[in-house]
Amino acid sequence: MEKITIGIIGGGRIGRMHAGTIYTGMQDVTIKYVSDIYPQAAQQWGPMYGVQNVVSDAEIVFNDPEVQAVLFCTSTDTHADYIIRAAECGKDIYCEKPIDLSVEKIERALAAVEKAGVRLQIGFNRRFDRNFRRAYEAIQAGEIGKPLMIRITNRDATPPPEAYIKVSGGMLLDMSIHDFDLCRYFAGSEAESVYCTGACNLVPYIGANGDVDTAVTVINFKTGCTAVVDNSRQTGHGMECRVEIMGTEGNLVTGNEVENTLTICEDNGLKQDGLACDFFARFKNSFPVILARSLIPSATTPQPSPPAAMAWKPCWTRPQSWGSKHWRSRRADIPPRLIWISTSCSAARTPGANTCTPSRAAA
Repeated sequence: MEKITIGIIGGGRIGRMHAGTIYTGMQDVTIKYVSDIYPQAAQQWGPMYGVQNVVSDAEIVFNDPEVQAVLFCTSTDTHADYIIRAAECGKDIYCEKPIDLSVEKIERALAAVEKAGVRLQIGFNRRFDRNFRRAYEAIQAGEIGKPLMIRITNRDATPPPEAYIKVSGGMLLDMSIHDFDLCRYFAGSEAESVYCTGACNLVPYIGANGDVDTAVTVINFKTGCTAVVDNSRQTGHGMECRVEIMGTEGNLVTGNEVENTLTICEDNGLKQDGLACDFFARFKNSFPVILARSLIPSATTPQPSPPAAMAWKPCWTRPQSWGSKHWRSRRADIPPRLIWISTSCSAARTPGANTCTPSRAAA
């Protein structure tokens, strides 16, 4: 196995998690740098994961010829510029989703990658989860026939802190985007229309920052398959993440993953260990696979996510007649006439009734 030298840009919780995954499971990868504008945290945990240098200037990483690949674990507004810079320096790239909130910047970043001929992997790790990979293989093998309906439930145990909410891009871009990617993965098709409704019922500071903490999305695909995704920022009893797919010849289900299958029978009932406490625990099996695919050219693992999955942008409007918020998709590759925005109010609305007009993302 070839030796790889990398740098990690961003020393927060995601950067630390990836450093730990690499240090414990990828002996052929050396972490030469962690760069963060506030390096104090990385200076504390870096030595535990074999980090050789902690710096505050990402240019040090980009300009080092020994660094073959970089991981971007920073806020969304930095991703596109970092991708372009890394591509110019000939580095392979792993970047957390999404690439950007602007379709124009996404396209510029992808053009830079193509021009430089470097590898780019966006952090849609759930395609590499052992349960979802097995579901995909079953679909490809024709075990359930043609997918007709997909149902994904994805609910976090606890919400992110408010500081993170402010820069996350909103629940659809930060959380639901994983499920949208999985829907496309399972359906083997692109979306034709998207309907979404959401509200803030659980976490007041999320609503105060113009976002929702619960949402349901319906996606109709060109193949005729329909997907329903329900999301919540908080459950209180552990992370729920499960999938059900109905096909023309059968169904498949992936349940919530637990640490073990222990059941204790007592006089007053049954007792089992709980669900994973967060997405780190739930998807720990997927991160070594996606990182290996990103950092080691000889790795052969499942296909990456198409770049188009990252081009969603939520757009808020407040029609005079409603006291609620609306989403509209700003995907550049979906005709605006195919998209309408649903509501977070209690009354059901029909397409075209008091809705904003969908439009393409501004250049």
